Amino acid sequence: GTFKVTLFFFGHYINPKSRYRPPSREKCLKVLLSYCDHSNPLLRQYSITACKKLFTIAQLKGDIVNHSKSLMSRIISKTDQDGNKWTSDKIKLCLQLHIGLTAAYPENLAALVDVYVNIPEKSTQKTVLSSLHITMRQRGCQITQDRPEVLQVLSKSTAGAEALMINLLHALVENAPPSQELVAVARNLYKDYGDDARCMVPVLQGLPKAEIFNLLPNIFALQKNIVDRSIDLMLDAQGAAKPPLSAAELLVSIHTIDASKYKHLTLHVRLLLETLLFAHKLELIRTFWMLRNFVLKRNDFITMMYWQSFCNN
Repeated sequence: GTFKVTLFFFGHYINPKSRYRPPSREKCLKVLLSYCDHSNPLLRQYSITACKKLFTIAQLKGDIVNHSKSLMSRIISKTDQDGNKWTSDKIKLCLQLHIGLTAAYPENLAALVDVYVNIPEKSTQKTVLSSLHITMRQRGCQITQDRPEVLQVLSKSTAGAEALMINLLHALVENAPPSQELVAVARNLYKDYGDDARCMVPVLQGLPKAEIFNLLPNIFALQKNIVDRSIDLMLDAQGAAKPPLSAAELLVSIHTIDASKYKHLTLHVRLLLETLLFAHKLELIRTFWMLRNFVLKRNDFITMMYWQSFCNN
């Protein structure tokens, strides 16, 4: 409670619009910013919240951005102010201010991409990806597919940021089907990243059938977990009016792909794809029989109506 009250007055005094701010406004702002990577979670959270509120003030915006970039630059150098090597926990502390600002003001996303591509270690890059993904799942996050700043960052197809761009695409479609603007951006990423089919997986539900059929050979060459996710997206509606493909269409397409043109689609791979497909449909069959048994036991009008609706779908 003391931390919150103290930081409230700090934010009040720092604000140029306040009638009672002290002449040492810059010193107060520096103190507030110094708490944004503090090990105490409450102190850190209240400091970042105060900075997000002060970010809209033109006189303070530059100092806040510079400090967040300074914190992220330590991630690249892999050392703290005392020259000690950093752990993943310290990396997360330095990310929180900038990611918090980005969640409220997506214009800061470009700076995060610039830092990401200059991080030398894959493990540190994964920490950035997980931190951003967690933030995007929080309520009130402004990093959405209808924000022009987000689409602009994606459209640049920054070299070395493939994993970040793909993870960003996945996060953007978790709660909403892909818009046509996002689909266009994904197509651009697909071409710029050398026909990397991972770019198209998040927007499969926004593609026409013909385009999906053309992408299938490249999708089937990806890792098993990505192929499994792709099958889920192709067979489930998930907010769309109807699934992009039926199970029958997908099964036929597995056997109609020219094996001489796509050497990776051996008989063994095709059998694995069929296994994934049948595993997906098996869950639907199990649900079907569970509902059937439930209907037979209940035998009432409302339950029969639900059963009829399920069978029709």
